[in-house]
Amino acid sequence: MAMERAGGDDLLLPPAAHGDTIIAAAAAAPGRLEAQELLYRVELQQGATTTTTGADRRKRRAMKNRESAERSRARKQAYMHELEQEVRLLRAENDALRHECQE
Repeated sequence: MAMERAGGDDLLLPPAAHGDTIIAAAAAAPGRLEAQELLYRVELQQGATTTTTGADRRKRRAMKNRESAERSRARKQAYMHELEQEVRLLRAENDALRHECQE
């Protein structure tokens, strides 16, 4: 039986025919996005042997879009946090310089 690497992780998956094992492996994957990504890749593998309908493609595209939006929101939140921290540091530096100029 050939094993496949799942997304470069050390997690090995059996071929797509063993759906229960794949779902269990996905559930054991760390993090919600990683598990969804793993399940999505398995569905793609299984879809390669079966015909997919337009509805299936739309569902997959919608799922990928939701995941992408979630990643985008997380990046934006991290960026905003970084900017807020920089503002705090610059304000503290500005206050120190003003205090130094007054002396």
